[in-house]
Amino acid sequence: METLHKKLSEMMLAGFEKKLTFTQSERDKLGYMLRVLMSEGEKLVLLLGLALCFHVLSEFLIAFLAMTLSRSFVGGIHRDTYGGCLLHTVLYFTVVLLLAEYVTAFNVYPFFGLFAVLICLTDPVTAKQRGKISERRRKRLKRYAMLGLCICLLMCVMLPQYETVVFYATLIVHLEHLLVVMQERRRSVCWE
Repeated sequence: METLHKKLSEMMLAGFEKKLTFTQSERDKLGYMLRVLMSEGEKLVLLLGLALCFHVLSEFLIAFLAMTLSRSFVGGIHRDTYGGCLLHTVLYFTVVLLLAEYVTAFNVYPFFGLFAVLICLTDPVTAKQRGKISERRRKRLKRYAMLGLCICLLMCVMLPQYETVVFYATLIVHLEHLLVVMQERRRSVCWE
């Protein structure tokens, strides 16, 4: 699948280059962006199909929005292969929707305060896709993470029927982030 994405992005770049000129760096970035869009688009279509089959489309869309608002700024686990990433994503949404269906009837709002503390105390996850994070960018990502958290909290208030979906989508993102941060710190301590 990754080879197909690479070939298609190269064909698209060749088409773009007939009308536009790019530096090698810009070409590389555009090619990467096209491959990511194709990969994520395929995953989204597959996940939408699964959600339709299991009659959980609205829950999936709410979970997808909450996950996107959280994970985009705090980071998380990255897989090296398309299949690994797809499996991880399907598992994430399956767990979120199952928890939201079967573990309910508790006050989710205090947990959002805990998520805010986690955002303040931990740094965004560094990954090869993000590159090195400058101090300025780190602060900006934290502000966006806090804004995303506030929007998720607002979603819980405005859509009470989906508050557990939003909560579990946010919880799993923050647990995943915390695991990655702990692993990075353990790795840095082991090497010192």
